Amino acid sequence: KVRHHEILTTIFQGSIPEQDSNIYIQFEKEHRKLQQNRSTLERQIQDIRQALSGKEEKRRLLADELKRKDSLRNEYTDRLQEQLNGQIYDKYIEKLSNDVKQKQDEKGSFVGMEKTYQKFINQVQATLKSDPCCPLCYRKFEKQSEGEQLIRDMESQVKGPEYRNKIDRDLTLLQEKFEKCLNLKPIYSQLQDLEEKDIPTLKKTMKQLDNEIVQLKNKQTDLEQELNDRICLPLEQCEQIKTDIIMLN
Repeated sequence: KVRHHEILTTIFQGSIPEQDSNIYIQFEKEHRKLQQNRSTLERQIQDIRQALSGKEEKRRLLADELKRKDSLRNEYTDRLQEQLNGQIYDKYIEKLSNDVKQKQDEKGSFVGMEKTYQKFINQVQATLKSDPCCPLCYRKFEKQSEGEQLIRDMESQVKGPEYRNKIDRDLTLLQEKFEKCLNLKPIYSQLQDLEEKDIPTLKKTMKQLDNEIVQLKNKQTDLEQELNDRICLPLEQCEQIKTDIIMLN
């Protein structure tokens, strides 16, 4: 008892029983308690290791998913930049829509004017054969040449097929651009989802996992330290003096 006084003081937490038989009983009790505590701590540490493994695997999968979505975002951004000349999609498609409408209005106005002028020219030409006069105000032409000059003046104000063809070409080009832009709508929508929902959600989840992983690692370190200092070391000491303690019984 005297030889193991320091170890017994540690095991019995400062209070050594007076009688040798009581020392043995208390020793066995403390020994079993240490073994139970060791089993409990080892299970807790094992549970933490399994939890850590699961969370680290989940974080790895999320990191792969984030990398994939980042790559997809860059791909969509490049495609939109190329098609939109660096402009914002919503503003660009609105501008194209307005440009198409204006060009359609311009074509409609030109066609209407062309028909009106041609109708007037046809009416003047009809009067030249019998009774030359203005078909609107019915003013008589003193000479047939006056009516012919009026026709030439009217024809000069109509810009002709070249102008009409130019309007058609411009309108076709604008409509093609507008259709291409409309076809980009799914990509634009997916890009918005990536930037506003998918990627931020992944980053938030990964940050939460990082915090949980750090907490688990800290807890694991604390438990391993406790297992080593408060359980394993006293258990080793118990094994060292166990034979002598049995002799006391």
